[in-house]
Amino acid sequence: RRSTECRLSGASLAVGDPLLPPRSAPSRHVAAADRHATGGYSEKDRFTAVQQLQKKNVAALRAAGATFVVGSDNFSKTQTEEALSWGAVGFSNADILRSLVKATPQSIFPHRKIGCIADGYEGSFVVLDADPLFDLSRAFVPTRVYKRGVVVFQRADKQN
Repeated sequence: RRSTECRLSGASLAVGDPLLPPRSAPSRHVAAADRHATGGYSEKDRFTAVQQLQKKNVAALRAAGATFVVGSDNFSKTQTEEALSWGAVGFSNADILRSLVKATPQSIFPHRKIGCIADGYEGSFVVLDADPLFDLSRAFVPTRVYKRGVVVFQRADKQN
């Protein structure tokens, strides 16, 4: 397995390609080099192995008390796609929503009072027509959006 292990507050994480063997001296055979380049595994097998590694790493990070924030280093994907993919590696809808509405904004804007509906906070929030705890995709279809207590968006098909 070609991977690197790192430690974060006592959590042991593996990073790298879980299917490739450890890097060895360069091969003199093209076939061997090609096998090492592709790992000899199908995309489905690679995806499954990476997902298993991600599950293990998420569990280790949780045990270490890590805060999870949503973002993407893939410019062809959105934060929505990233958040929806978290369920496959062990996050509940409640975990994902907590990250979306609290941890991520507070991480990006640490000096602002956001991410809660409470006295002294900015009062920015969305109104949904369905419970995202049951269907997370509904969290991305607001009927109204409030910014600092003022409506800044209202879906046309909703009158209330």
